[in-house]
Amino acid sequence: MREKHFGSLQLWFAIVVVGICVALPARAAQRGLYGESLCDTPGYHCITAGTSVVEKTVRTRKGKTVIKKKVRDTWENLWPDPREREIVIKLNRMNLRLRKGMVVAVPDDMAGKTYMDYSPFPLRLEPVCAPKGEPVCRLRCDNCGSGQEKVKRVCEQECDPAQKLAFGPDGELHGEKLIIFDPKLLAFAAYDEQGRLVRWGPAAGGRSWCPDIGKRCLTVTGEFKVNSKEGRWASSSQFPVAKDDEPAGGAPTPYFLSFTRGFGIHASTDVPGRNASHGCVRIFFEDAKWLNLEFADIGTRVVVEPYD
Repeated sequence: MREKHFGSLQLWFAIVVVGICVALPARAAQRGLYGESLCDTPGYHCITAGTSVVEKTVRTRKGKTVIKKKVRDTWENLWPDPREREIVIKLNRMNLRLRKGMVVAVPDDMAGKTYMDYSPFPLRLEPVCAPKGEPVCRLRCDNCGSGQEKVKRVCEQECDPAQKLAFGPDGELHGEKLIIFDPKLLAFAAYDEQGRLVRWGPAAGGRSWCPDIGKRCLTVTGEFKVNSKEGRWASSSQFPVAKDDEPAGGAPTPYFLSFTRGFGIHASTDVPGRNASHGCVRIFFEDAKWLNLEFADIGTRVVVEPYD
C-alpha cells in the first residue's frame, strides 16, 4: 500500500477453473513459504537448499584436472537449464536468493514443459451462469495437474446456462482485458479480450499485520480498473515510514499500476513466497514491465480475489 488502506469493494466474480493448472492448496498462503505446501502433493518433491559439490576442470602444470568444490546452492547451479529454472522459481513464487535451509518444491518431471503448464489459473475463461439474486455457480478443479483431475460444480442450485459470466453488474468478460491477483495462490494472471491467459506470474500482496504502521495491511479486494501508470523510477510517497528526522517515502515501486487509491501493482526484487507487502501487489520485474508497457491500459479491469 502506497498511501492509506482503502475500504474493500464488495464486488465478486466467478471463473470456470478448467485447463491445465497445478494443485495449490488455499491454505498455502497462511503457512510457511508457498512451495512447502507442495511437498506432499503427488508429482512434486521438495529439497532443502544448502551446499552442493560441483566438479570443475582446472589447468595445472601437468595439464587439466578435475577438482571437486563445495558451493552454495543457487537457482542457477541447481537448475542450469533456464526453462526448468523458470518453472521452479515461479512455482515457488519467489525471486529471492536461495538461503541455507530454505525448502523448495520441484516437479518430478519437467521434460518438454514450460512455466505455463503450471499455471494456477485456467488457460481460458469460459462463460458460466450467474443469475441476478441467485447463487453463483462455478467449476472447481481439484488436484489439477496430477493426472487425477476432478472438476465439480459448486453451487446451491442449478443456474440458467444462457446467462453469461459477468465480473460486475455492468460488464461481461468478452471484449475486455483482465488482470487477476489471488492472494491465496500468490499469483497474478493476465487475460486478453477473448478470455485467453497470456501471462501469469508470482505475486505477493499485503500481509495481515504491519508492525511499522501498527495495523492490518491486506490488499483491498474487489473489482477495480487501472487509473494511472508510472514508469521505471516510480517510488512510494509513504514507505518506508518516517524515522527521526528522515522523511517518509522513497521505496522503489517500478512500473506502478494504480487500481484504486493507495493500491497498485509494481515490480519488486522482494517477492518472497508469501504475502508480505503494505498492501500493494509485488510481482517480478519482467512481469511488471510487461504489464505496464505492453498489456495494461488506463481502464483495464483488475480483480483482487478474497484472502479466504
